Amino acid sequence: MIDKNAQRPRIGFLIPRLGITDRGAEVLVYELAKNLHRDFEIIIWVRYASGYSKMISDLEHLGVVIEKVKSISQDHPLARILYVFEPLKPILEKFHLAPVEIEMLVFSFLCLPGLLKVNIDILFPANGLWGVFVCRILRLLRGTPFVYASLGGIEPLIAKQKPDTYIAINPGIKQWLKTHYPELHVVLISTGVDLKKFSPAGKKARLNLPRPIFITVSALVPEKRLDLTIKAVGRLKKGSLLIVGNGPLKLPLIREAQKYLGPGRFLFQRASYQKLDEFYRSADVFTHAAPWELGWSMVQLEALATNLPVVANKEENLEKLLNGVGITCNVTNSSEYANAMKQALTLKLGNRPRKAVENFSWEKIAKQYKKYLYQLLK
Repeated sequence: MIDKNAQRPRIGFLIPRLGITDRGAEVLVYELAKNLHRDFEIIIWVRYASGYSKMISDLEHLGVVIEKVKSISQDHPLARILYVFEPLKPILEKFHLAPVEIEMLVFSFLCLPGLLKVNIDILFPANGLWGVFVCRILRLLRGTPFVYASLGGIEPLIAKQKPDTYIAINPGIKQWLKTHYPELHVVLISTGVDLKKFSPAGKKARLNLPRPIFITVSALVPEKRLDLTIKAVGRLKKGSLLIVGNGPLKLPLIREAQKYLGPGRFLFQRASYQKLDEFYRSADVFTHAAPWELGWSMVQLEALATNLPVVANKEENLEKLLNGVGITCNVTNSSEYANAMKQALTLKLGNRPRKAVENFSWEKIAKQYKKYLYQLLK
């Protein structure tokens, strides 16, 4: 048993891009650290970057220790030296040595000396396979348990590393893990939403787009299938598409938008986490079209908290979440997808979307994390 009068247990997070970007894993660590710092000593290893970060500043103000590691990014020549050769790309990706993975690998191993210098009670890698691999080394050397949260969806290679607790962010991921890795300790804890920040009331982003505005918030990567959303909105006689995010597919997606929507009916926008709520408030319908994802992610919760109707892929966990507050459809059928978005415009939902996500506040989610983190230390 843990003596509550003793020194607080210490959690070590690995999250290289905290302070550099602010979606997904970065927001998870930021919100958990904000809500857990009274119960745990928290050290966060990040990649060094010049310039000011509000996230880093907020956490340091709360007493969270930020360790900055000088490491390479995915754009560094060393990370890309072999990736420029087309025949090598499939091989490098198979062995998790694409540029982004090289960034995670180098960062993770550069963290190792610092991790060995301090006593950590629980490790929490939030940078994929290479972060987990380094934490597995530390568990072997010191017996330090580590936790992993499934923000990347279903990740079989992570499961094979046998984290002491594998946190599934929705029921679909939990069921898959329990089916394929029954020996794993899997816990269901949803991702969360800041209900104070993401609310219907507040400042709106100024957009020069025709109404209605359909918004999607996503990394511009193949897995998110943003081309499906572009084609579906293009089928509508009126309205426009706001895509909030950044990534390697930006230029191809702009060409898709020009083809299916035409000038004046789309906008690609980058937004920090601090400003993201303003874009939700400026829209009429939120949609997210990753067709093979099981369950929900952070963006659906943020949209619902802002009282937006949500259109998403027809998947059983999303159907439960969106029951009465959104529409699910076959997003690979552009006609069906377009009709669903058109139907979403007619919904009179009032405050029901926000009520549907009240149990997903970061305060409540952090309490669930606290419970299982303390169980690991017994």
